[in-house]
Amino acid sequence: WHARRHRARLIMGLHTHFETQAELYWNRVLGGINRAYFNFSNGLLLKEAALVLANSEHMVETAKKMGARDVELIGAPLPTEFVEKPLPSSDGSIKRVLFAGRLAAEKNVEYVLEAAERLPHLEFSIAGDGPLRALVEGKARELSNLRYLGWLNRGDMLEVMDACDVLVLPSSLETFGTIALEAMV
Repeated sequence: WHARRHRARLIMGLHTHFETQAELYWNRVLGGINRAYFNFSNGLLLKEAALVLANSEHMVETAKKMGARDVELIGAPLPTEFVEKPLPSSDGSIKRVLFAGRLAAEKNVEYVLEAAERLPHLEFSIAGDGPLRALVEGKARELSNLRYLGWLNRGDMLEVMDACDVLVLPSSLETFGTIALEAMV
C-alpha cells in the first residue's frame, strides 16, 4: 500500500519460508492459523512486488509458486577477514565439533545435544542465542564435552570456526546458511 501510494517499486527479500515452521512453534490449531496468515501476507507481498530477491534456488522456486512475477537469486556477502585470513592447519582428524546459529526448533539443536551425549570423546561447542538457550545452557552444565559460547561477533566467530574441525548444521527446513559459506571459505 505504501509503495503504491508513493509510486515506488516494492522489492521483497525472501529468505525463510515461515509457513513450513508454523507447527514447530504452535499446536495444530494455532499453527494452522499462523500458516494461513503467512500464506496470505507473504502471498500478497510476493504478488505485488516488482522484484523478489531470494538466497537459494529452493527459495526462488518457492517465491514463484507463491505468485512472484520476477525473482532473482542473490549471493551472501562475506566479510573480507573470512577471505583474507590464512586457513588453519589440520591433520584431518575430527576432535572438535561446532554448531553456530539461532538456538531454535527449526535448527534441530537437539541433534547436536544428543550427539554430544553419545560421543563423549569429541568436544562440542554451540554458539548463538535464541529460544532454546536455556536447554543448551543446561546440557552444557551436565556434559563435560559441551561448551555453550553464547552469541559471538564475526571476529570471534572466525576464531571459533578455525579452532574446530567440523561445523554441523542439522536444520532440515532451512536453506544453505551464511555460516556454512563462511566456514567453507
